[in-house]
Amino acid sequence: MDLTNVRLDKEDKEVLASVLLSKRLPQVLLTLAEQGKSPTQIAKELDKQPTHIIKYCKLLMNKNLVQIEKNESKNTAIYYLTEKGQSFIPIIQLIY
Repeated sequence: MDLTNVRLDKEDKEVLASVLLSKRLPQVLLTLAEQGKSPTQIAKELDKQPTHIIKYCKLLMNKNLVQIEKNESKNTAIYYLTEKGQSFIPIIQLIY
């Protein structure tokens, strides 16, 4: 995998480092790499409780790596990677 075009500023490096210190946050990001998913879908893939996944996604949202799309009428939520979150995927894939 070629990382020559990956450029991270100081803030992005700090965010990436904080994500990589976690066992679960990189897994959640990798799960969302291809498409948005509900907490239940992510939980099944990672064999975790949906409540834990929501907690991880909120942490990632605070770091501007994940965004949420809510459908109030269906009472569903889908999490997606932000552009910044997507830019971290090649680095995380090299490590995991």
